[in-house]
Amino acid sequence: MARRVLYPPPMRLASIAAVALISATAFADPAAQPPAQTIHTEAAAATTAGGSVFARASVSHGDQVYVFDEALEGEDAHDIRVSLTDGKTWWTATETLSVYSAGCGMGKCADMKLTKAVISEAAGVVWIRFEIESSVMHNDPDLHATDIVRHPTAIMGCSLPAAGAAPRCALANPDMFDTSTVTISGTTVTFHGDGEAQAMTFVF
Repeated sequence: MARRVLYPPPMRLASIAAVALISATAFADPAAQPPAQTIHTEAAAATTAGGSVFARASVSHGDQVYVFDEALEGEDAHDIRVSLTDGKTWWTATETLSVYSAGCGMGKCADMKLTKAVISEAAGVVWIRFEIESSVMHNDPDLHATDIVRHPTAIMGCSLPAAGAAPRCALANPDMFDTSTVTISGTTVTFHGDGEAQAMTFVF
């Protein structure tokens, strides 16, 4: 499975926090969207993900969506995977959100926490929005003014299984170093952050 690795600046670090399920995702006016990049989805694998359940939601036709947290043996890291089931077959997205940690050093501590997994559905597409807190804190009180706390966002889109066919999924995390929010219009997601908005259209 493909893995997307998140590194907080300047050191890699993450500790996975509890993920809460929120029922709604913002939807944007299409006229306000900048030109979009294209994100090609891939068929999910017919398998289940390991680890503990982060979040779960029921969607159309009685299908279920799960977010799993799997600790990697021998590493201070977690893989976050998305699985879907129609009650008969399980599928798991081929892309994995992997979050690493590196602890403290050089007078500062870096930390990254996955704080929420937001699952919503619109027009036959399931969106899983990952909300993250990334921080760099200095040990010296005189340097606390230069501490950094950011709240980047990543999002996965998956089609629903149809007539036993595997869902198609893709992950987008354009800038994991900046605070960002996401709006959705149709199959286009737009990341709003410190710089210019980035729009990405998922092709299912």
